Amino acid sequence: MRGFKALRLFQQAKDVLDTYPDMTLLHYTSLLAVAAHPGIGTTEVQECVGGARSSGMRAVQDLGERRLNGKPGYKLVETMPDPTDKRRNILQLSEKGKAFVTQLTERL
Repeated sequence: MRGFKALRLFQQAKDVLDTYPDMTLLHYTSLLAVAAHPGIGTTEVQECVGGARSSGMRAVQDLGERRLNGKPGYKLVETMPDPTDKRRNILQLSEKGKAFVTQLTERL
């Protein structure tokens, strides 16, 4: 029964998800972690979503201005240095990211 609910939710949000057809589940979960916890760090995002640290860092990088491969990123997340810890970056949704998350959550 849960599988049918998940499928129905996916179908309701499909038009929004199609905006970025190459985004993975890791991208979406990372984006939602940032949306739920503005100011979260990269390491904390990885802890929230699980998986390998390198994959989590790549997903966060992709959500920003530029991907690790040099291609333009999705520009949904802004990264800035943590003023209290120079080794840490903090993340928040960009205006584009806020609009996308709003569209997505309205469908669900």
